[in-house]
Amino acid sequence: MVMPKSIKKLQREGPKKINKYQHPKVIYVDVDGTLIRNGQLNKDLIRWILRMKTEYSVHLWSMRGESYCETVCQRFGIRDLFDKIMSKPGIIVDDSGWSWITQTRIIKIHGT
Repeated sequence: MVMPKSIKKLQREGPKKINKYQHPKVIYVDVDGTLIRNGQLNKDLIRWILRMKTEYSVHLWSMRGESYCETVCQRFGIRDLFDKIMSKPGIIVDDSGWSWITQTRIIKIHGT
């Protein structure tokens, strides 16, 4: 599998300021369709995460919840890859509404 251009671009560029805030050094990785694709680990993503861990905290999350993330990590023996494991939020309370999302970088992994 070839590494997506979006990941290659992030590696080249590193963190950038968007608007007035420096990116927090945290990466959130989704489980289904991202970390796990067609029942297999996304090995390109794993290699990228290993490189990024030297500068970033890496968190695993899923709409299916924290226990699901833990189960996936146990199944594939990758728990040590992640600094935190959590559910994606069901509700977000923020004075900015959704405008905070413009302060983040999103790397879309296209389905196969």
